Amino acid sequence: MIAEMAAADGMVLDCGAGYRKFTAENLVQVEIVGYPNIDVLAVNQNLPFKDESFDAVISMDVLEHVTDPFAAAREIARVLKPGGVLYIDLPFLQHEHGYRHHYFNATRMGLRQLFEGLLKVEKHIVPNAGHPVNTVRDILQTFLAGLPKSRRDEFRSMSVGEILDIDLAEFRKTGLGAAISEEVTWRMAHTTQAMLSKTGAEVRFVW
Repeated sequence: MIAEMAAADGMVLDCGAGYRKFTAENLVQVEIVGYPNIDVLAVNQNLPFKDESFDAVISMDVLEHVTDPFAAAREIARVLKPGGVLYIDLPFLQHEHGYRHHYFNATRMGLRQLFEGLLKVEKHIVPNAGHPVNTVRDILQTFLAGLPKSRRDEFRSMSVGEILDIDLAEFRKTGLGAAISEEVTWRMAHTTQAMLSKTGAEVRFVW
């Protein structure tokens, strides 16, 4: 795509390019870290470019790491030229990664909602890297890594049927679930709960 844009004198912006060896004359690479390949240090929520500057924008596994993905979406739309295209990959069922800066995963509806009224969805697919089997494997590998080394073989020897049939309450209390590390518990929690308070007075309730 970058080569095709270059042939048509098109400029490409990669928001959150990361570290890579590849560069191109028509490619502007943006990051919050000054890797050797990076052209501009900036956050996606405040891109330092004029309106309608780019023919294409790339955002690969980035918007889950920004504090305000809706602001980032508006900025991406702002710097795109009319007729320009956005190529985006946004995780859904992935465990917490990039600690401490992983904020928002998105469903397919969530991805579309980010750009509602800003950009038209031309195509929306599940790529090979997003196949459900990748989710299953990723979850199992992450869970395994959170167990003490002395108990990992125990988990590896369990069949899919055994995992599906476990008594969840018992597993959490006395089984392998009780042995999982706190870090991995947070990284792949099925859900989290919190109680927050408003400043200005003593908290009236206790959880």
